[in-house]
Amino acid sequence: MGSFIGWVVAYYFNFLCEWSSTGTFFIFSAFCCANFILLAIMVPRLKDESIG
Repeated sequence: MGSFIGWVVAYYFNFLCEWSSTGTFFIFSAFCCANFILLAIMVPRLKDESIG
């Protein structure tokens, strides 16, 4: 699964940079934020600990 996601990112990165470099940054940062939220929800041992 990880190599498939890596392939998709590599395939679309050049297209997205030609379209809008700012848009590319915001799309990838939105995915990172979504992954962080999913991690905080799905890993119960982190619920009571501070991240900082």
